[in-house]
Amino acid sequence: MRRLWTSLLTLCLVAVSMTVGVTAASAATPVTIAKLASKTAPYGSKVTVKPKVTHAKSAKVVSAKLTVKKGGSTVAKNRASVKLAAGTYTVTTTAKYKTFRTVKKTTTSTKNVLTVEPYSTTKVTCTASRVDVLDEGLIELDGSCTGTAFDGAVALRNLGAFDDDPWWGYDDNANALEFASVPTVGKAFSATLDPGKNLYKKKKVTTTTSTKVWSAVKTKTKTQTLVIKAGKKPNHAAPYSDGECPSWAPVKGNANSGIYHVPGGRWYSVTKAEECFTTAAAARAHGYRVSRNG
Repeated sequence: MRRLWTSLLTLCLVAVSMTVGVTAASAATPVTIAKLASKTAPYGSKVTVKPKVTHAKSAKVVSAKLTVKKGGSTVAKNRASVKLAAGTYTVTTTAKYKTFRTVKKTTTSTKNVLTVEPYSTTKVTCTASRVDVLDEGLIELDGSCTGTAFDGAVALRNLGAFDDDPWWGYDDNANALEFASVPTVGKAFSATLDPGKNLYKKKKVTTTTSTKVWSAVKTKTKTQTLVIKAGKKPNHAAPYSDGECPSWAPVKGNANSGIYHVPGGRWYSVTKAEECFTTAAAARAHGYRVSRNG
C-alpha cells in the first residue's frame, strides 16, 4: 500500500512540474538576444561588432545597443555598432522593445444595400391607377409596385404592355413588368419586375475592425564574453605616403622596374616604395627580383 501511495505522489509531482514548465515557456520573452560569435580582426586593424537581436511577431525592437568593457575600462557605451581590435571583452547587449495585443471592435450600423439591379427580376405587388385598353391585346397603365426585396415603391409611367401570355411591357423609365392578366384599377395584382435602376433595402451591417495596442517600452539585457582574434600578419603592405615602409615590412618594391631593395642595399634609402614586403622571399613570391647593384 505504501508503495502505491509513493507512486501516486511521484506522478502528481511530475504533473505539477510539467505544468510549471508549460507556464514558464508560455511566458517567455518575445525578444531573444543571441550570443555574439568570436571574430577575427585584420592585422593591425579592427572588426565591427553589432548586436544580434530577434523578435517574435508580437513584438517590435525599438533599439539594440552595445556596451563594451575591457578589464575595468569602458570601450564603448550604448552604441549600435563597435569597432574592436584583438582582445577579450565583456559585452552587454541592451534591447528595448514593445509588444502588442490585438483588440477587435464590432460595430453595427444600418446601410442602404443594393438588392436588385437592372436586368434582374424580383417579385412585386402592384396597383394600377390607370388602365387604358388601346387595342385587343394591347394596354397602357400607370401605377406603382412594392416588394420585399427593396424599400419604397417603383412608380410606373405609361407602361405599354401586350398580351404575350403572360402580359409584359416597358414604361417611360425602362421598368419592365410581367403579369398574368389585365389589371383592375385600384386592385392589387402580382407581377415580376425588371427595374430600370438600382433598388436598395436598409439592412443592418456588422463590421469588425482590429487594432494593435502597444505596450510601454520594455528592456532586456545579456552580458557575455567576446574574444576578438588577431588576424595573421600579412607578408606585404602599402607604403606610407612618403614612400617609406613600416618596420615590420621593410623590403621596398618598385613596381615599375619589378625590383626589390633590402635594408642596407645601395639604393634602399633613395627608393620610394610602391609595395612593402616582410622578407625578400615574399617580394620574389610577388614577382619582384633583387637589385643587382645591391
